[in-house]
Parts: sequence; structure tokens; C-alpha cells
Amino acid sequence: MEMTDYKWDRVIIDADFAIKMNKVTDVNAIQDYIPLFVGMLYIHEHVYENEILVPKRTRDQVDVLIEQGRAEIISVLSFEGDPFGKMVYEETINLLKSADPKTVEEGKNWGETVSIAFAKAKGINYFLSDERNLQELLDEYINNQTSQDINTIRIRNFITAMKEAGHKRKEAYKLWMASHKKDQVDWAKKMFKDQIWPI
Repeated sequence: MEMTDYKWDRVIIDADFAIKMNKVTDVNAIQDYIPLFVGMLYIHEHVYENEILVPKRTRDQVDVLIEQGRAEIISVLSFEGDPFGKMVYEETINLLKSADPKTVEEGKNWGETVSIAFAKAKGINYFLSDERNLQELLDEYINNQTSQDINTIRIRNFITAMKEAGHKRKEAYKLWMASHKKDQVDWAKKMFKDQIWPI
């Protein structure tokens, strides 16, 4: 299968998406499902080293994809020989820090910030993240309504891709439900059965 046959060719993943997709212990979502839709998965070194440590199986599955050549850990070192890319990366980090005062270097929102900056600098159009308002932030501060725009792929988008590809509804339902908190269970059930994947 050529890279262009994938739904999303190059994708960077955020910690929240990776962790939510692994709350169902009998489904290896990262290892088994992400490669069906993603040509190449990137994960920022900060996210890999600091944010996907628990549950351990999340990082273990990323490691499997790395061993298979389907995923790559990236960082500022990835810009060796690319001073312009490094400049865009650093400028985007500063822009996002200014846009969201809650962002703390090496702390809150940092994995998301450096991942978006890398995507911007390297022309990666897709970001696996389940942050509810992230697309609005991208559209306001990063995107210019061009082919270089970064698009957020949330859990719902991924479940829809599974549906369109003919995968098992039961496994998709488990992934969807596990990605929600206990106080969201009733809403999540109704959303799945009425809108996402009605029978």
C-alpha cells in the first residue's frame, strides 16, 4: 500500500489521544488501528518521554510502531540542516505560548505546543488530539486556509474512519466509551448510537 492510500499520510499524535485510545485493555488501538489509517506517525520527544508513561501499554505500542518503521520520535534535533524549519518551529512555540497563558514550558500544554510547532514547521497536516477547542486555536493562530493548514483528528473522527472502512462496530464502541469520563457515559452512548454509528 502506497503512502497516498492512507486516509492521513503523515500525522503527529498528542498524549491525550494516545492515552484515551488505550483505556480498553483488550484492544491495541495504537498498534492495530492507527497503522490502518496513518502512513507515518510522529510523536514528539517530550510527549514520548514525559506524557505517555502511564499506562505503560501506550508507550509499548508506540515502540512496536517505531520498530516497524511506522512511527518516529521527533524533536528540535530533527531540524539539523534545516535552519528555516527550526526558526518556524521556535516562532510557533512562542506564538502558542503567547496565545495561551496557561502553557508552561516543560509543563502544562507543553507536549501539545511543541507538537503543533513541529507540524507547522514540517508541513504535517494532521494532529491526533482530543482537545475540544484545539481546532479553534489552530484556525485563529496557525492556519491560513491553505493546503498547509493543520487539522485536528479527534476520537470521533477516528471512530468514523473505522466505520467507513468497515471495522467492527463493537470494538469502535468500546474505544469511544472508554475515551469518556464516567459523568459523560449517558451522553456518549446516545451520541454513538444516534449519530456516530447508528444501526
